[in-house]
Amino acid sequence: MKNKKYLLLLLLLFKLPMFSQEIEVTLPTRDKEISIYITTCRAKDYNLSSLVNTITGEDFLVDGRAVIVEKNESLLTLETKTGEDLYSDKLWKQNGIDYVIRPVLTQETLTYDIFSVRKGTIKTLSAIELNKDKDANIFTLHKVSDFIMEEIFGEKGIASKRILYSYKPSGVEKDMSKERWNAEIYETDSLGYTNRRITYDNSYSISPEFIANTEGKRDYEFIYVTYKIGQPQIYHGKKDGSRAVSLIKLRGNQLLPKPSSDGKYISFVSDASGRSDVFLQPMNKLHKALGRPMQIYSGNGGTAASPHLSPDNKHMVFVSDKSGHAKIYIADIEETISARKPPKLSRLKCPCTECTAPCFSPDGTKIAFSGKINGRRQIWLYDISQKKAYQLTSGSEDKENPCFGSGGRHIVYNTTFPSTDLYLLSIEKKHIRRLTKGSGDKHYPAFEK
Repeated sequence: MKNKKYLLLLLLLFKLPMFSQEIEVTLPTRDKEISIYITTCRAKDYNLSSLVNTITGEDFLVDGRAVIVEKNESLLTLETKTGEDLYSDKLWKQNGIDYVIRPVLTQETLTYDIFSVRKGTIKTLSAIELNKDKDANIFTLHKVSDFIMEEIFGEKGIASKRILYSYKPSGVEKDMSKERWNAEIYETDSLGYTNRRITYDNSYSISPEFIANTEGKRDYEFIYVTYKIGQPQIYHGKKDGSRAVSLIKLRGNQLLPKPSSDGKYISFVSDASGRSDVFLQPMNKLHKALGRPMQIYSGNGGTAASPHLSPDNKHMVFVSDKSGHAKIYIADIEETISARKPPKLSRLKCPCTECTAPCFSPDGTKIAFSGKINGRRQIWLYDISQKKAYQLTSGSEDKENPCFGSGGRHIVYNTTFPSTDLYLLSIEKKHIRRLTKGSGDKHYPAFEK
């Protein structure tokens, strides 16, 4: 019971007065957006062609870097042409289309033509093999979408990036005789079409995070917190089914782990000294703990939570209620790591209360976090150079645990009221997609980097 109270204290901190006025913010967008038209994939296998159309179209819609041109009668007629007649038609330019993406499915072999209307060039992706495994096909189609995005934009998107999260089925409450909650780690894709159980600890498992380079690999390594030995401890798991092992040798509760971008460190909080302190665990190239963890910040009677390292490992953002209220601090830890000097702290200022779960953007220029305004928890974005916080979400749902996707254009988060589900937010477009449905709690999402 003590462990559960400690967990709730760290995650919720304290109830504070709410700010009285909600703000409206418009983020800057690009002057000229690329326009893309995706032709309809038609084949004898309707289910497979329908899957190609759905995944390809929604991948580009969610990516948000281009305008997806809607189909009309003249464009649908144009789609029926083939070869030179298709790509030489002036109708593409007349509709302001920059690129045409044309998927063609023959049995279970897929090809894509990428036609640059302005340049008049065609690039073909051929021999993409699909099969009867729907989840595997979705993963393949996501990878193809990212490849096409790299051809068009010069940078891949988030289509093939997976999301880990903790799932607690509804009706599975704490077993009073064993003092145990039940939740396992699951994986979903960037559109929320696949859901796969990853851990089988028969325990309460939360806070998953990807570690190591996972790009293009079906299997990967990750860390998470589990209560299977009673106290919450950080474990190292593998998707291939290998048995997860305890990662950090430190007594007390271990919670809220976050790996650094380069995999050299894992930040976390622990009450090993009798209070909630922030620690940093050095890691080796095999993703195993290297020596003992170093204490970065002491709560000094307060509660510290949610540490996250900047991409250059020179700064750390975390939450502390040392002033009596939950606030976010940015710590300069370069000399703390090298010379064990106390970190230099600066407080993040924002027009909200109960600030929790901060995380750096992939380029280190922004911080996403959850904060309360007008009685509801919303997702915020803090621009470090401007020293200004922008409110990204609104509405009646409470939202927590934001995590950036690669490229920093998207954030995945979970709601806590009225349901606990995962959502994907396009920062620039302000487009929000619900990733999970159904009963049970889906929370603590982590984007693959």
